[in-house]
Amino acid sequence: MIPELLSLLKNIQQQSLELLEQLKQEKQALDDNQTEKLRDISTQKQRQLEQLQALEHQRTGYISSNTDFNQLIASSKNQALIKQWSETRGAIKNCQQQNEINGRILHKQGQMNLDILSILTGHSQHSEQTYSSNGSQSRSSSLFDGIKA
Repeated sequence: MIPELLSLLKNIQQQSLELLEQLKQEKQALDDNQTEKLRDISTQKQRQLEQLQALEHQRTGYISSNTDFNQLIASSKNQALIKQWSETRGAIKNCQQQNEINGRILHKQGQMNLDILSILTGHSQHSEQTYSSNGSQSRSSSLFDGIKA
């Protein structure tokens, strides 16, 4: 069991490192506003995620419903397995962090697009509401309210 599990964890780590590289390329494409490259990276990421999901399914096959995988690894007392699991978790954590960074960039770009659209159309794209001094709620007005052509 230990050699197969060790091999599986190495494979998960390798796939995670490949995903991390794609996430870094995605960040660069976002920074450079390369939409065509983003489409290609998105397709590659999807394939990579499907492979990782299949590997994760294999990994969960090693544990019963009431067993914690970390405990399984620790109880093996196999140093190579313990070290590999630590490295694998580190690779996965790096992917999660890079994905969060990319998500924030996408959110910020989307917000900037909405702000530009709001300025160009003269309509707020947000449902921002403010309260008056007497506590009644009123919609915030557009920057261009009252301007006539």
